[in-house]
Amino acid sequence: MTLKYYVIHPFLDSQDKTNKFKDGRPYQKGEPFPATKREVSEMRLEQLSSDENALKRPVIQAIPEESAVEEQKSGE
Repeated sequence: MTLKYYVIHPFLDSQDKTNKFKDGRPYQKGEPFPATKREVSEMRLEQLSSDENALKRPVIQAIPEESAVEEQKSGE
């Protein structure tokens, strides 16, 4: 089963800096993570899913892909 990750608390991803996002890509609650198709390590996903990050709280949550699709359909 594939997991999708969604933002549960706003944060700046300091590991996703670009010319547009010099301090890191901003994420808002409810957005998918990552916003692009870039590879994110398991360690980074664990970090953002726990309190082992700069905000000291989980900022993303894993949802099975089937549940994510159903949630999107019910929200339409």
